[in-house]
Amino acid sequence: MTVLFSLLISLLILCLLVFFAWAGYVVISGLFVWPPPIPTSPRTRRQIIEAIRKLRPPGDTGGLIVDPGCGFGGLALGLARAFPESEVVGIDLQPLLLMVARLRARLLGLRNVTFRRGNLFKEDYRKVRVIACYLYGNVMEQLYAKWDTELQDGCLVVTNVHAMPHWSPTEVILGTKLTFLTRRIYAYRLPEARIRGEAGARLHEPPVAPRKSLRT
Repeated sequence: MTVLFSLLISLLILCLLVFFAWAGYVVISGLFVWPPPIPTSPRTRRQIIEAIRKLRPPGDTGGLIVDPGCGFGGLALGLARAFPESEVVGIDLQPLLLMVARLRARLLGLRNVTFRRGNLFKEDYRKVRVIACYLYGNVMEQLYAKWDTELQDGCLVVTNVHAMPHWSPTEVILGTKLTFLTRRIYAYRLPEARIRGEAGARLHEPPVAPRKSLRT
């Protein structure tokens, strides 16, 4: 009992140190990001990995997998373990989070995953084969135009909780049940998701009023 209590206290102290280090970095750098990064749960990570295995084109087992906004790296590390033949890259703006993610990768001995600092809105996504992410809705909205332009046919995008606007999901997976709602995972396979999204948008466009003739 004493050992368990000591472990819990140590874990609490570690969490507090990470939080205050993050808060100090935010204050010093001026890069205020709120809310703080929320890790993807183990169950959700497994569901994302299963969706990727199911929906990737046949024979497409390698290639570049990107986790934009990787935070502490939990999802990217899970992807690296699940797809050892792929190169996995986690991208985030906050050095403290990247430091923790790199340490975790080193402790796990994973050599096919790298973490680097970068701006999600300035990245080049043209060589990406899979995107797996847990981003907020406003960020997804801002990334839409860039991803819609740069992602190539055959690319797979899997998002946690927040859907990609203007695309129609290839598959929706029910995730963890919360008190008032059920988390959803959205999978988009291009170009089908893009084409269906455009078709759906046209269906909902208001009819064009006929022009009145200028002739009397």
